Amino acid sequence: MSNSIAYLTTRANFVQVGPDVPITKQRNPEKYDTPEVFEGASCTMALVFEYLRVFVANKKELVMDLIVKAKQVEYLINSLPAPEPEEDQVCLHISQFILQTP
Repeated sequence: MSNSIAYLTTRANFVQVGPDVPITKQRNPEKYDTPEVFEGASCTMALVFEYLRVFVANKKELVMDLIVKAKQVEYLINSLPAPEPEEDQVCLHISQFILQTP
């Protein structure tokens, strides 16, 4: 997961995800992979496919890790004890306070 997050936060540029969500920041073009990286004589199709394969694999890894973490959080939430009624909590606190008072 850390590889996916590192790539997405350091080598990918910000993209607008909706009309109501403006892009407030842009990366320096030297800091992220642009489509121009794949243009020119020095770039082969094998390199492009390898880049895309790694990118897609990193995204899939990130999604799977997030799903696992979400299920872990859900399990932990479901494992929590049921809350006591408020009246019982108040009575407990009052009785503890009375017992501590000299």
